[in-house]
Amino acid sequence: MFQRLILFLTISTLVLSCNAPLENSDWRGPNRDGIYPDESGLLKSWPEEGPELLWSFEDLGFGHNSVAVANGRVYATGIRDTLESIGALSVFDLQGELLWQKDYGKDFTGNFIGSRSTPVIAGELIYIESGSGVVYCLEAESGEELWSVDFIKDLGVDSLIQFGYSESVLIDGEQLICVPGGMENNVVALDRFSGELIWSSEGNKEQATYNSPILVTIGSQRILIAMTASSIMGIDADKGEMFWRLEHTQGNNIHANTPIYYDGKLVMATPDPKSTSGMIQIQLSDEGKKAEVLWRNKKLRSFMGGVIRLDTCLYGSAYMRKDWQVLS
Repeated sequence: MFQRLILFLTISTLVLSCNAPLENSDWRGPNRDGIYPDESGLLKSWPEEGPELLWSFEDLGFGHNSVAVANGRVYATGIRDTLESIGALSVFDLQGELLWQKDYGKDFTGNFIGSRSTPVIAGELIYIESGSGVVYCLEAESGEELWSVDFIKDLGVDSLIQFGYSESVLIDGEQLICVPGGMENNVVALDRFSGELIWSSEGNKEQATYNSPILVTIGSQRILIAMTASSIMGIDADKGEMFWRLEHTQGNNIHANTPIYYDGKLVMATPDPKSTSGMIQIQLSDEGKKAEVLWRNKKLRSFMGGVIRLDTCLYGSAYMRKDWQVLS
């Protein structure tokens, strides 16, 4: 009887572990706002000599993105073959051992050579958007390609943006949402398991820019917040209908900071004091179908690296300066 009980408990443990939900990894945390609420055991202060280096790896290739971490694996991309502009996905365990590397296709070798998009992991699948405008769906365990969608060949985008596509795609249930920036397929939702088009929005018919979309829920309405060259847009996340558009410009059409959302408000930061950019706060209506500008602040000039909100303050790095800026 005792041996049978041990056997039952062993089998039950194995079954439960096999059925345990897989971890996801998203750009800037689960809410895309730079906050990681579930982390624990972090240092409250660094030792004087700095944090200890546990491991490093020197053969990622050229890249400007961040790593993704999920299910005991670290995923990173880079261009290792610069002659053919081929991007590669490298996968490590948490001790830094290289498990495998796999080419996924051409990446960006124009201005500032290197991969851009931080991989997004949803369960057993990993999604990469190359700087040359191709979305890849790969098996997270092996790197095998399941499907790909080319913005130019498949979605009719006229040409690549100047510095290469940099967004991390947004996973929304069975949808994958991205911003190709075409005249017709400006913002699209794809079936994340097959790559088939679910809906398409013309948006404001502008080229894409360099940040990532976010999803907010206000009342019963799910709103996609997406940006193109001179626009911040609110789009029905289920149907693709554009509810509103506000102007937000920057001289080189570079909006590299992902918007953040809190308490019915949006915040976006771009450095260009001669335009309508700088930091902007937007108030959304009760169902999110209308939006108005609450204020603009051209003193907090954050170009890239993101802005976070903690308590009642906004924190961001300063453009062309060696300091951090705080806005209450």
